[in-house]
Amino acid sequence: MTIKTKKAGTLSIIGWVVGTIVIIMWLAGFTYFFSSITNTLTSIPAVNNVVNISSAATSVFVPVNNAISYLPLISFILIVMNALVILVESYYIKQHPVLFVVHWFIVVLAVVASIYISNEYELLMNNNILSSTIIQHTASSYLVLWLPYVTSVLGVFGFIIMLINFNRDPELKGVGI
Repeated sequence: MTIKTKKAGTLSIIGWVVGTIVIIMWLAGFTYFFSSITNTLTSIPAVNNVVNISSAATSVFVPVNNAISYLPLISFILIVMNALVILVESYYIKQHPVLFVVHWFIVVLAVVASIYISNEYELLMNNNILSSTIIQHTASSYLVLWLPYVTSVLGVFGFIIMLINFNRDPELKGVGI
């Protein structure tokens, strides 16, 4: 099985960089807002002749809030699986070595974008509002803070896998590189 579009493998690294920050921010934001809602609903005092909202929130929202504690692990697994998908995709994409300039240009573009994203993420970690929630995402935060390096390594390994696979493809007449 070969993937005929040559751009998919090289452009997927930019999608990985953007997807990494989107995954973490979405899950951290969901954790923050859900815990805020749970704390607000469980702190409502009970009034006579009215439904006890805090009791209902304790029985419904607190178990869900406890289950949300697994979201940091889920975010790390999603990010690592996206990186592995890039490597597997690199195996199935046949890209001629002449296009290595395009690949390196896109990798450099992804590294520059990841530098900006990593710096902005560090500012968010120092933010008073979201810092407590973002710090819970320990492994994912480590990946985002080192995103330029991880993106570089992922781009290099993806390119090496593409070149190794090119050498085996009779369609592209790989002659050994």
